[in-house]
Amino acid sequence: MAPQKDKRDNITDPDKKTGTVGNKINELGAKAKRFFVQAGQKIKETFRGLQTDSAKPEKTKQKKIVNQKPAQVKPKARPIQSKPKASPSQAKQPLAPQKPLPKQAPLKAEPKAKKPEEKVSEETVVFSDDMTKQFSPTAPKKAPLKKPVQKLTQAQKDETQFIPAVKHQSIFKPREKKPNFVLGVMLTTIKLSFVAIILVVAIGIGSVMGVANAYLGTTPELDVSKISDQNQNTKIYSAIDGSYITTYTGLENRDVASLDEIPDDLKNAVIAVEDIRFYEHNGVDFRRLLGAFVSNLSSSKTEGGSTITQQLVKNTLLTNERSYKRKLQEAYLATELEKKYTKDEILQAYLNAIPLGGTIYGVKTAAHDYFNKELSELNLREMICIAAITQNPTRYNPRTATYTHPEYLPDLINRMNIVAERMYWDGMITEEQYNEVMVPASEYLADESTSDNKVLKEGYLDIWKAEMNVQETSPTNELYPYPHFIEYMMYDVQTFMLEKEGLEDTKANRQKVDNELRVGGYKIYATVDPKIQETVQNTLSEYDGYPTKLPSGVETELTDSAGNVTEQPQSSAVVIDNSTGYLVAIVGSRDDPEVKRSLNRANTGLQVGSSIKPLAVYGPAFDTGYGAASPVANIPVPISGWIVDGEDSSPTITGTQGPVTMRTAIVKSLNVAAARTLMDYVTIDTSVEYLHKLGIPDENITPTGVGLALGGSTVTPIQMTGAYAAIANEGEYRQPVSFTKVLDADNNVVIDTETDRDVHEAFKPSTAYMLTDILEDAVQEGTGSQARLDGMTTAGKTGTVGDNKGVTFAGYTPYYTSMVWVGHDLAKTIGSKAYGGGIAAPLWKEYMQKIHEGLTDKEIIDGTPEDFNINTSVTVCQYSGLKPGSGCVTFTDWMAKGDEPTEVCNQCSSVSVKMCGLSGKRFVEGLCPEEYAYTIGGGRIFPENSPYAQWLGGGSAGLTVSEPVMGEGGYYVSGGDPTTDCDGAHIAVPTPTPSEVPSAIPTPTFNPIPTPTPSTAPTHTPDPSPSVAPEG
Repeated sequence: MAPQKDKRDNITDPDKKTGTVGNKINELGAKAKRFFVQAGQKIKETFRGLQTDSAKPEKTKQKKIVNQKPAQVKPKARPIQSKPKASPSQAKQPLAPQKPLPKQAPLKAEPKAKKPEEKVSEETVVFSDDMTKQFSPTAPKKAPLKKPVQKLTQAQKDETQFIPAVKHQSIFKPREKKPNFVLGVMLTTIKLSFVAIILVVAIGIGSVMGVANAYLGTTPELDVSKISDQNQNTKIYSAIDGSYITTYTGLENRDVASLDEIPDDLKNAVIAVEDIRFYEHNGVDFRRLLGAFVSNLSSSKTEGGSTITQQLVKNTLLTNERSYKRKLQEAYLATELEKKYTKDEILQAYLNAIPLGGTIYGVKTAAHDYFNKELSELNLREMICIAAITQNPTRYNPRTATYTHPEYLPDLINRMNIVAERMYWDGMITEEQYNEVMVPASEYLADESTSDNKVLKEGYLDIWKAEMNVQETSPTNELYPYPHFIEYMMYDVQTFMLEKEGLEDTKANRQKVDNELRVGGYKIYATVDPKIQETVQNTLSEYDGYPTKLPSGVETELTDSAGNVTEQPQSSAVVIDNSTGYLVAIVGSRDDPEVKRSLNRANTGLQVGSSIKPLAVYGPAFDTGYGAASPVANIPVPISGWIVDGEDSSPTITGTQGPVTMRTAIVKSLNVAAARTLMDYVTIDTSVEYLHKLGIPDENITPTGVGLALGGSTVTPIQMTGAYAAIANEGEYRQPVSFTKVLDADNNVVIDTETDRDVHEAFKPSTAYMLTDILEDAVQEGTGSQARLDGMTTAGKTGTVGDNKGVTFAGYTPYYTSMVWVGHDLAKTIGSKAYGGGIAAPLWKEYMQKIHEGLTDKEIIDGTPEDFNINTSVTVCQYSGLKPGSGCVTFTDWMAKGDEPTEVCNQCSSVSVKMCGLSGKRFVEGLCPEEYAYTIGGGRIFPENSPYAQWLGGGSAGLTVSEPVMGEGGYYVSGGDPTTDCDGAHIAVPTPTPSEVPSAIPTPTFNPIPTPTPSTAPTHTPDPSPSVAPEG
């Protein structure tokens, strides 16, 4: 049943227990205010009359004062009209009647004087009691003094008009008796006390006015931008289809809504309970302030009198300090604000600024957070619930009252009932609507003993949960989708904003930008492809090829201080769309993250092993004049500049020894060949320069041989993927980005990565084409064969970190580029047989095969070698790399046109040399015995700085050695010098028979392949021993 509308002031609020006395005092206060207003008007009218008569002394007749009854001022009830919800009969529901103002007793008219000549003017003088008796017109009169009456001119009359008089007769009469001394003293004391009281009050008022003026002097300026530019959440949308992904929030979780978005019933609910005369006052409701003052005097609890405008000022411009200073400033700013903003603008700002529990600000956020609804989807009861929160966001928080502290639920329901009653009293809802939303909360109020809580006992809590469907968990506390991608994207946005603002990339500046992003109301469009992201994450989680038995002492699980367990080894993967350079998947852990800001290995510097070779070694080599055909000495001879323990050294060698092409060095991932190419052909400085071109900064580069040639640098998977994508894009580096654009709260473009990101040539197109052709071979027949996709052209390179602490595979197809890393978070070995080709490559294939389902195969780089200015048939000497001569063994492969050698090799010869078997030198006729002569069929003469000089002959500096050609794959070492004539220093030997073979003639032998001895390096050194990086 609807409440009686004539009892609208008898509201029972659990937090405002004023009682009947308080309500009566409220009524008396309102009546008193109206009385003083009427009295003030009457005094003003009288005063104006007096001024008029005093200005015209010739008119002495007193005007009759008419006592008029004050007109009743009807409050302007202005409920916001919501869309019709009731039947026609209900629409006729009368509004709550306005209470009439209390009737005032009419003021009595002044008695008329009996004699017209004794009527006084409207100016009067106040006298003491004896003076009144003595000089009263009704007192007995003494005979006037015999003093001649002087007639005055009109001007003189005007000058002496300040004393009321009638026809020039003075009202002052001589005393007839002596004044009473005691009475005089008493009267004087009373008068002095009265004057003192007036002075004290005046001083008090002056002091108050002075303090008030001082307070107002310190009032902050009315900065309307702080109201209009309220903190707002940043929204993240998909760059693919524009769909909403998640919200990036700060301490104030706020979604700003326009007034049109907010339902009328919600506006009315807030106005009804917070400021019913919102559309009538000018910022301060004095009637409400007086009522609150009287109520506070009669109640143990305080009642606020702030209007919506005042609350808006407090929430946006001032603090929550409880002081008269803040209240005074609040009232002043509220009146100023009403001069600048319309009522609707103030209401919209208030509904977006009001705190509604925890980090929730504004009604739109409350709808999402509590009910998972848009504003337009809320029903009337949910709107009333939101309006009820405003008074006490902690106790009336529906989530808290539903799940954490159900003992608060009766209070919340009671508050909702109050809101509904006030809406009904003011004609904002119909009786039918009122009956629908009202809940008999009194039946469920807890007894004095909280142990008998009827909300729980009677099962009403379950009914409430079913009816209201309040979300148990706030979306702001939930983990957003694709956490590693979203968190990296925000880091990426920060980087762009720092650059745009010209700020140094420091932790403090990043925090400043991050705070702005959380409250600036930006719109960010993420490049994540949900399907690819989920495919990669699921594959990494379900992959069964991880090492299951780690070496003794290596943890298989790590537990942090919060008790979170991380399984080891871990993994990470990144995918880039080749056509755009956009990051479409970022997975920073083996399993789905369970908390925000967990370790994102995709953006963590990790050693990448041999995967770095095409980027730091062979790419720069091809760009500076070498090619796939260029030979490299893959032999165990110290490399100049490759320092270990203060001396030149070289990585441990396994497998093939001797000259190899750069193609073979890449396909077979030969460490010595990579180290010699870096140190002898590229140089460290040039390598670092190229890594910079590929988007890898100094902090991720270790500028040493091991750091550049064997992957000792700690490069992030995102950086590695971006660098490999440059090869797939014909050598053009496109800064990998995780978003397309950022818009501000007004939809202005702040960042557009299409124009703001870095795009430049990192490698020549011919270099990219050659590298791609070689890396396709590496997948077809080399270390990366297990990464080869079915039905799709694939190129890539494996990597194995020193001491088998991690493995990688970086590769690309015509459509996507990706890198995967597997390793231990504590940089411990994951197994002596852990190699990139055996663990990382098959994992890469597993998710990339799924991503490419339905895609048509094509060339990675469209075109022929000729289109890229590449000569596919360049022949060079295996030893010198020069144009081959008559005695050279050759390689034939690709080189960029213009880089082919033109100089003919001078180290090889096909001329036969007759040797003296007694001296090991060139045979001299007449000096050397013929029976000890032998012939070598051809040879090579290496300069003394050639690595082959030491490898073949073991000679010292300055000694040139000859290597007879004994057939493919084998090398014969004579131990002599075919370039020097024999000097006759023959060794003594018995004379042989003609049929015997001279014992001095050495038997041809093959150079043995040394067996490598693995060694380790300490994990803390940035440049470990080159022997620790396994090939592949």
